[in-house]
Amino acid sequence: MPAATTPPIPDPSREEVALPSDVRHALLAQEAVSALSQNPSAQEAEQIARAKAKLRQALGAERPLRLTSAADEGRWRAMLPGVMRKTLTRQGDDVSVLLKMEAGSMLPGHWHLADEHCVVISGRLRLAGTDVVIEAGGFHWVAQHTQHEAIVAEEDSLVYLRGALDVH
Repeated sequence: MPAATTPPIPDPSREEVALPSDVRHALLAQEAVSALSQNPSAQEAEQIARAKAKLRQALGAERPLRLTSAADEGRWRAMLPGVMRKTLTRQGDDVSVLLKMEAGSMLPGHWHLADEHCVVISGRLRLAGTDVVIEAGGFHWVAQHTQHEAIVAEEDSLVYLRGALDVH
């Protein structure tokens, strides 16, 4: 019977799905261990478990199917003068937040790597230097990589935002 040989390790640069290098290496190690019918070492088993968890999370397997949060749940954090933020959900760089903006407070002009969705729940916002006003019930969307104006609260306002965490 021929001696067991280690299976060839595929070239990660040729994979169609881009995975983090630690996930690729752990999955390849698991394949090699399985091919040799050996038990993984404690370190290899830990790497494989972490890789599987990251893969499940990346594929959405770890994501809850629904989330309900009461108005008094969660923590409000100071973001800017007169602006408080409460994170509702976060999946990777995608985040949903509530903002409480005092009248006269402002979010400086900026842009994101992903689209931004804004719903004014109460109050009134204005895009600085424009005639654009978003009142309670109004919706505002900005495409990714688009510079948008500062947002000024003309009244105390509660705002729902969904988009990327990055601010440029």
